[in-house]
Amino acid sequence: MKNKELSFLIISSLLISVLKYVLGAEMPIKYGETIFLIFIAVILFSLFNLTRERYSNMSNFYFLTFLLIGLLPYFHYLNYSYDKENYSFNKEYLDRNIKNYKEELKNYKDSVYIVDLQSKFKNVKINLLEEKKQKIKEYTFIVKSISKDDERPNDRSREKDVDIFKNNIRITTLKLESGNLTEGINKFTREMNLLKTKIQNPKQFVPYNDIWLDSVTGFIFGFLKPLSKLSQIIRFLQLITAYFLFYMISSWLKTSKNLNISKIDE
Repeated sequence: MKNKELSFLIISSLLISVLKYVLGAEMPIKYGETIFLIFIAVILFSLFNLTRERYSNMSNFYFLTFLLIGLLPYFHYLNYSYDKENYSFNKEYLDRNIKNYKEELKNYKDSVYIVDLQSKFKNVKINLLEEKKQKIKEYTFIVKSISKDDERPNDRSREKDVDIFKNNIRITTLKLESGNLTEGINKFTREMNLLKTKIQNPKQFVPYNDIWLDSVTGFIFGFLKPLSKLSQIIRFLQLITAYFLFYMISSWLKTSKNLNISKIDE
């Protein structure tokens, strides 16, 4: 595979990952914000290698781009993580988040049954690769949607939905990763309590993609607004960076035949 083809493949795969992070509600993995920054750096470095022989000053262009869409928004996130009071938040935006959290909390409406299960089962394991009914005491467990790909030993850690019946009456569905009931119940409880905390104090749980998007656009969307001196300084650096970056883009556009309007000679 040629270097250009390899670079294009890397850029495409990383760009898809970046878009997933931007469009997602929250970072799906631990330290996702840092990984997101690394992805941007790798994408821009790959683009630099593809374009540096055709254009001049590409190192300056990609460095400014990295500052504007990568490093400075990340500094905003770190500043927010250090102290939420460094930023103010739009009330309509917070109300929308609360509404989404309440909708998500509906998925935990069976919490009464889950707590009851917690008191009855200690370190009991369900075979996640077994589709038929598994009876323990007065309860019956049925693993949902087992596919052929899931039958491999390496897939035992994948999360599965398990329907739980008591005396032949379905009472709830529990998500299990290892098959351990106690672990699944504890995870269910943690997620439910976290949602309740988010509803009570949404300002403490603003998704990174919202911070990133608003800071990249100069806070024109109004999700949040910098309040502290440090956050204002970071914003000022973004404005300076944007000015020089857009100046470079405009100078390139002036040389483009397709984007310049000119009079047709008769």
